[in-house]
Amino acid sequence: MTETFILPLPDAGLVFGLDWFPLVGRKAAQGGRRLARRHRAGHWLLAGAPPAAVGLLAMKAGRGQGLLYSAAQNLAQLYPQGSYAMLLELDGRGCWLAAVHDGIVVSRSDRLYRARHDAVRFLDELRPAFPRLQLLGEPGAPAAPDLAALGSACAPESRLQPLRRWRPLLPRPLRYFVLALLVAVLGPRLWAFMQPGGPAAGSGAPGIDPAAAWRQAVVQSAAGRVLHGVPGTQALLDTLYALPLWVGGWKLTKAECLPLASNWRCKARFERAGRPASNQTFLEQAQPEWAVEFTPTEHAGAGWQLPSRGGALAHHRLATVDENERALISALQAIKPGFAQLHVAATAALPVAAPTDPDGRPLPRPAGLPVYHRRALRAVGPLRSAALLLPHTAHVAWDKAELVLGAADRPTLTHSGLTLTLEGAIYEISNGPFTPRGAADGAAKGSGATPAPGP
Repeated sequence: MTETFILPLPDAGLVFGLDWFPLVGRKAAQGGRRLARRHRAGHWLLAGAPPAAVGLLAMKAGRGQGLLYSAAQNLAQLYPQGSYAMLLELDGRGCWLAAVHDGIVVSRSDRLYRARHDAVRFLDELRPAFPRLQLLGEPGAPAAPDLAALGSACAPESRLQPLRRWRPLLPRPLRYFVLALLVAVLGPRLWAFMQPGGPAAGSGAPGIDPAAAWRQAVVQSAAGRVLHGVPGTQALLDTLYALPLWVGGWKLTKAECLPLASNWRCKARFERAGRPASNQTFLEQAQPEWAVEFTPTEHAGAGWQLPSRGGALAHHRLATVDENERALISALQAIKPGFAQLHVAATAALPVAAPTDPDGRPLPRPAGLPVYHRRALRAVGPLRSAALLLPHTAHVAWDKAELVLGAADRPTLTHSGLTLTLEGAIYEISNGPFTPRGAADGAAKGSGATPAPGP
């Protein structure tokens, strides 16, 4: 089967490399299960409603194994209409190619290639079948999501399920005979047991607690999501503050940091600014932790990583929607004059997969069940203004940070030669009592939020 790479995320794993097969007909789900068994898959994923494709993973389910989500299906959920392809370099793993069409992963894509040109060659083979296929990130096409965006798209629809194998010991006719015999013998007793006042009444047999099951489902909705908080934001700003503007006659033009699992992955771009500047002068003054590359004679790139100092969303006690509306948003309004842009979107609930009983029926949802919420956050302004934002980032997860060096002959309160753009989200909890499993007894250090009471 296809070579697989699992990127570890807090409480989950993002899977690159599934075998995808199209499904047709009314019994597509049954066909997907048959394919999974035929290929001896350990996990499977039905995509679409009704199912239009199945993704298979050869790895077997193991004890203590965390939740697994398909990176390709996350991409399909981000682009539910049209035909798109994505190329992503995975450090030490090669180049990942995935193609999606109308929200469904294309067969034979979702693969890892040793070299980018091999992936491009297969992409060219796909184009005749999908004439309007666009490569994300190319001119005229939408921007390609990064690893953080792929990870944050994890949802119940992209979660892989372990394939349970059960082989009957008896042939089908004999199974039907035994079933009929059991119904004849036990049917009357079961009927009496279920009648009011019968043996079942007052038996006190333990059952499923819908409220507890729903609370656990809410916790699972946070799987794979990381909060950078004040420590992670401080680490990000420190590495940008320490970035030199000149290195051996080369001028800094741009820097970008993206979250990658438990690290920040940063890149800086420099431009040769005079005859004395050379590759040698740059290398002599480059910082030891930099991975340097030249493209080809007039530009230099420097890459490095540092711990993100973030923590799993499910381990934080968050402020409620109302608390943030009253306190956090007011605080952001107070510092907004220091930014060219400071935008906070309306809150939106994270999707929660409904828990089911042993028969597969959804459990009733408790009234007023608190769930996780997310607000998109974007800040653009002078690098110095980031210090104003830092104290208010306790429950923030960043998707991207970009620093651009430009001309600013007359710096103002909202503009300078160093412009920082931060994109991410504020996480909060809907109004009501809720304590995430694994949260500390006290509020997260430096959060400034009131701990949510327990259920």
